[in-house]
Amino acid sequence: MQLEPKHDYSAVEKALAQNEAPARMRIMTGQGLRALAVMVGMAILALALGWAWYIAKEPKVEVVEKTVEVEKIVEVPSPSTQMPQVPNQPSGSKIVRNFVVFQEVDASMIRNGLRVYAGHKYATSEQRDYDYAYCYALIWRDSDGVEVRLRLSEKANATDRPEFDNLGNPQAVGLTDAQADEAASLCPYIGTGI
Repeated sequence: MQLEPKHDYSAVEKALAQNEAPARMRIMTGQGLRALAVMVGMAILALALGWAWYIAKEPKVEVVEKTVEVEKIVEVPSPSTQMPQVPNQPSGSKIVRNFVVFQEVDASMIRNGLRVYAGHKYATSEQRDYDYAYCYALIWRDSDGVEVRLRLSEKANATDRPEFDNLGNPQAVGLTDAQADEAASLCPYIGTGI
């Protein structure tokens, strides 16, 4: 029986030992990089979720355009040709004839059944600019079945700006202050720039 020669593996074992340290380092570095990539990915995901939550929580603002239609102004007839004649009055009575032209805006977008009117008072039918104007809202009050009027604004003449202060009580006709302000902004005054 012949014994096989004993092989010396010490050189191989020495080479393996020398290569083992860098291999372990490569493995550990690879695992560390993977762990770092996972942490960075989780951080990015957390930031994205936080941003999405912030945007979802932020109030949304929608801009809505309103269209207000104003009817064409109709010429007022001359008093000498088409106005009815007033019967004779007792002596000492004085009849004053003036003209008021109205324009109406449907304001049902503020509240159902709400209408806004502007009246323009002229001293004569030949007058180009009015002497006085006023604006009011009419609404049906369901509580007692009466149509009520809310004064919104008035103007001293065609070139003045409307006055809005202390002209009416919106709550008495079932409107909030904000609804009354919105209705007043729809007053269809005749005039330049107002």
